[in-house]
Amino acid sequence: MMGLPTSAVVHGARLAAKTHGLPYDELDTTDIVSRFPGFRPCPDEVGIYEPIAGYLQVEAALDALLSSAREAGAVAHFNCTVQSLRSLPSHTVITTDRESIEARQVVLTVGAWLQEWWPTLPLDVERQVPVWFKARHATPLTSLPIYIREQPETGIQVYGFPYLNGQGIKAGIHHGGTVSSVSDIDRHVHQQDIDQLASALDFIPPIHPVEVQDARVCLYTNTPDGHFVIGRNPDWPTVVVAGGFPGHGFKFGPALGQLLVDVALHGRQAPYLFNPQRGRHGSL
Repeated sequence: MMGLPTSAVVHGARLAAKTHGLPYDELDTTDIVSRFPGFRPCPDEVGIYEPIAGYLQVEAALDALLSSAREAGAVAHFNCTVQSLRSLPSHTVITTDRESIEARQVVLTVGAWLQEWWPTLPLDVERQVPVWFKARHATPLTSLPIYIREQPETGIQVYGFPYLNGQGIKAGIHHGGTVSSVSDIDRHVHQQDIDQLASALDFIPPIHPVEVQDARVCLYTNTPDGHFVIGRNPDWPTVVVAGGFPGHGFKFGPALGQLLVDVALHGRQAPYLFNPQRGRHGSL
């Protein structure tokens, strides 16, 4: 994490590391440049570096999870659309464009579409555009850590990954995107999306002038307090809902999966922090 000493990302990372006993190094600007020559932060910036942190290779992780699920007896159905759920006291009837399925318990994890399945939940769907840049000088970028930097002038938080051969260097802006309904989100990448991100990456000189390798529109699903939604809709007694994972839910997948199994099959209550009705009915 990088930014001014008083920035949210620096203060939060330091507090989290101290609270949970995680090893970390606190770096000044000279330390940051010495360890990671691809970075050029402002003179007053500092960094919180966690040596045991890392990132997931998404495709490999999904393959492993799917393989484990199949070994445990799961059957995967791809490219079919769920048209309706009918939750009864003893089971739920799921109707897709191919068949009708009955299940004693259902876990509903539909990302940004949760807003449509449970309209009274106060969820915002936010448009974000991660970009994969080519690098003319890749060597100093291969040793970059994963990072979030809070820009001193604007407070914009930009995140990124080290350069990977064949993929380039992935980066994006964390929050601050256009909020809309999932059906109205602009799915096209525009030059202004690229320009805004490139401007926020002024502290990584080796990617300038920028050349785009790939760019995609993705969706954040945000709750008002920033915490996840995990629990039952009182109108669906046999359905457990999980959502509100704004850009960082995937890495929690195995832990959340175990929690959802416990809620759906063993009667466990998710922590109140994730209760869909925390605060008041239909609200967060």
